[in-house]
Amino acid sequence: MSDLRIRTRGTFVDGPTCTLVRDNSSCGGAIEPNVVPPFIPCKVGIIETMGDYVTPDFHKRQARGEFIFSSMSQTKRVSDLNSAGSGCVRTTHPLTPPNCLSGGREVVSWNGPWFPFWINGSNPNQPIAVGEPIIPGEEVLDLCTEVSTKAAAERGMASANLFEDAAEIRQTLRLFSGPFKYLFSFFNKNGKRMRQMGPAEAWLAYRYGIKPFINSVETIAGGLKLPVGIRRQTSRASLTIRRQRLSEGEINHDSTCITKVQSLTTDVLTVRAMAIDEYFASVGSNIGFTAKGLFTLPWELLPFSFVADWFVSFGDYLKAITPAPGYKQIGGCLVQDRELRTTHFALASVPQGPFILLRPDTGICSGSLKTKLRGPIGAPGVVIRSDFKFSSLIRVADTLALLSVVARSYFGGAPGHR
Repeated sequence: MSDLRIRTRGTFVDGPTCTLVRDNSSCGGAIEPNVVPPFIPCKVGIIETMGDYVTPDFHKRQARGEFIFSSMSQTKRVSDLNSAGSGCVRTTHPLTPPNCLSGGREVVSWNGPWFPFWINGSNPNQPIAVGEPIIPGEEVLDLCTEVSTKAAAERGMASANLFEDAAEIRQTLRLFSGPFKYLFSFFNKNGKRMRQMGPAEAWLAYRYGIKPFINSVETIAGGLKLPVGIRRQTSRASLTIRRQRLSEGEINHDSTCITKVQSLTTDVLTVRAMAIDEYFASVGSNIGFTAKGLFTLPWELLPFSFVADWFVSFGDYLKAITPAPGYKQIGGCLVQDRELRTTHFALASVPQGPFILLRPDTGICSGSLKTKLRGPIGAPGVVIRSDFKFSSLIRVADTLALLSVVARSYFGGAPGHR
């Protein structure tokens, strides 16, 4: 049985010290300040921890060609004074002699990097606070399912499915005849209409008519150069979610000075899945003829199935649960990389009541937590996609073109476009 091992490196060290000086001396008299003893406002540094399992005979098994992906967790905690800054100084009135009031004066100085002390809720000797996660747990689980489903869907699939173009393999010339016949048929059936196409219809004709033909020819040409025999195929999938949150707060110094604080929290999660299969590569599989490609063809031929796949992982789910005859999975894993970082900024300081501000609070500090988890690939499932990719210009062009064509079919247009 594998044993858990945990390793740690790095440490947190004491940050610069702070003091509080309260000077109540009378004007022109002896200075008798009240000084708070120096203390450590925060800890700074880096601590990394890694936990994994020891696999017996790992090197021997690796030499035999085995793929071993044991569960692993890794964390990296960072506490940093980006700009140490200093605390504020306030007084009851200006310090120049002409303005010296009878009854004395009071000057209070917060010396040293007080800002991280306030950020940590007046808890000294602690690492800089990291904000609460922004990405909820259920969204993390959905992303893991989506990526696992995508990787499983790619198992046993070629880069292009040529079952739409040809039915058998006999010789090189015949291999190319399928795509060329398709292209000829496409132009023969749509030539007259293409001469009357608007920009939207022309774009869709290229994206879903001409471009598949080009991809098919490239797949055949590349596949003919590949060797036959036992090969290994790696199916990969990766998705990232990014979230940001900006919050504001206040630091109150004895109700005499208030400093505005701004905190920027970023939460970035990347999930990657990998599956390694061993199979016998034939000429047919090299150029795009696979059993799984044939089984999943009905979904690909459904009108607008590609639009549904923009929003829901149903197409990937069907491919993931479809058998891949001849493919033997010999390894795989799911990896979650996440970084949660909060940076705190001291903004403008404002005096309260009769007090005068001689020096504002300053400083920038940050805390971050990086985590990495590795485990087995999850079960496939149907989820709402984490990203509809409308930030992609191609996806936007496809969407606008489809909407234009559909709207024209319902509401009419120029002659010949109904």
